[in-house]
Amino acid sequence: MKKITAIICTMAMLAALTACDNKETPGSVPESTNSASESTGGSESGSPQSTPDGASSESGGSESTPESSTSEESAPKGEPTFLTCVDGTVVNTSDITQIQGMVYDINNELEQFKIEDFDKQRFLDGDYSVACDGFAYAFTSKHSFNPVQNPDLFERFEDSDMVEYIGDEIAPSSEYYRVEPGDKFGELTVKSAETGFYSNYADYDERISGAYTYSGMIEFDGELELTGYIQVSRPNEGYDEGGEIRFVPDNEFVDKIPIIKYSVNEEKNVVEHSPMSNCDSNAYNDFNRFSLGNLHDYDIDLDGLEEGERFTHVKITIGDIVSMGLTYFADIDAKLLSLEKI
Repeated sequence: MKKITAIICTMAMLAALTACDNKETPGSVPESTNSASESTGGSESGSPQSTPDGASSESGGSESTPESSTSEESAPKGEPTFLTCVDGTVVNTSDITQIQGMVYDINNELEQFKIEDFDKQRFLDGDYSVACDGFAYAFTSKHSFNPVQNPDLFERFEDSDMVEYIGDEIAPSSEYYRVEPGDKFGELTVKSAETGFYSNYADYDERISGAYTYSGMIEFDGELELTGYIQVSRPNEGYDEGGEIRFVPDNEFVDKIPIIKYSVNEEKNVVEHSPMSNCDSNAYNDFNRFSLGNLHDYDIDLDGLEEGERFTHVKITIGDIVSMGLTYFADIDAKLLSLEKI
């Protein structure tokens, strides 16, 4: 159960390295199922306050709709804690699968704590994180713009391949639903789901449901076919040695994979999410990065794909899909099964 701690540590570093996020501020809409719930928190519905000219704020594709495979929930076990999920659900001690320190010892290992030793003050002091296996809270992306389908909403940087979103910002939303193993989203079935709680040295005085929900991860079984735009990094272009494949789905496919991202809004006392320019500044949507691995690690036909590709339109089939995220950072990783330029 070390995946959530890896998310907290690794993705926090990614967020720090991502310059495009520094200037930003802060659906699959589920059917009625036993495992899905929506947090309203009294905030905006997630609809844009103003719709940019020449672009549709809603994707044209079918929304991914989770179908729960779980039966009636059994009575909660264990003792309730002060931790809550974004929908107000109380985290019980029986939900906690790991309590792990945030500092490495001389053996380069993180200290493990027993559930019965869980202490609120030590948690608030940032001494450790809490991981819960078996559920995550996600949302469905409803808005996506890219410079090919929405050229009037982007401006190219001078002497650069990069573009900048200049359209209206979409209002934040606090809509989330619960995801559990066995839930289905179209062709995808949830294989595993995890949630990490961490105070980040903040004390919200228990007034905000889910305020300490810091990270999450959902793994999927199944394959997904998408169309969109590929970029492949050149050597020493950024923080890699070249060949890293980034993908932006066509606007009508942005709702196919549940997304995880949490941000505390203390003025409204809610946890929310909002679109932003992604890491490569090549789209304005809800995920910061959609990674397909490295070009040089594949032994399948990639239809002549090479380093330096920019906004190449492709049809892809992907598997081994993982959606993960934390504050201000949502990431989708997947393995390419096929690629065709279109």
